Amino acid sequence: MTIERIAKDICEACGLRTGVGCPIMESCSVDVIRLDERGFPYIAYPDDCDSCFLCHLDCPNGAVKVSAEIPLPFLARY
Repeated sequence: MTIERIAKDICEACGLRTGVGCPIMESCSVDVIRLDERGFPYIAYPDDCDSCFLCHLDCPNGAVKVSAEIPLPFLARY
């Protein structure tokens, strides 16, 4: 898994998630991030993450922690 966590305490300060849409959810090209019933983003499909880091870059408050490590199962394919 490359997305380690989304800090809800930091995310809660962001007014963007309640507007048109959460910027980190909208930037995810593989649809890994979804919103829960309260409007907070969560990692719905961690194994599908392609490590593009856009969620980390697009979060205005830095709530997304992304690991730079490549998972071992990924390396086993090569």
